[in-house]
Amino acid sequence: MSVIRNLVVIGVSFALAYFGTTLVYHLFLGTLDYAVFAWIIASYTTIVAFFLTVFGGRHRFWWVALAIVPFFLIYLRLVLPPIEFITTSYNFLEASYFLAAWGVFLVTGLGLGYLANKILHKLVPGFMAKIG
Repeated sequence: MSVIRNLVVIGVSFALAYFGTTLVYHLFLGTLDYAVFAWIIASYTTIVAFFLTVFGGRHRFWWVALAIVPFFLIYLRLVLPPIEFITTSYNFLEASYFLAAWGVFLVTGLGLGYLANKILHKLVPGFMAKIG
């Protein structure tokens, strides 16, 4: 039951991040370009970390890692050149900026999820005992 719940949380998080980010991006900027994909990944990271920390139950941080690692591997594949082309002239600084920003979104989601989990345990302990 916990596996199914966590998979549903991951799916809902991705749908919420995808549709929410594209809607907000389109409303405020009026256009959609390739920058929206970076925002989708950032919002997905925050949302999935938040929801899995609040409703994840046992091994919630493993589930967060499981949900984020595929995007990390895709990012590495798209950004880094093949190993034979890496020389001293390759600029790793831009890739490290994105990874640092991604870490900030991850820590924000985990922190807010931890805080929401503690608040919900105080306010509705019966509900949290049922789902946790």
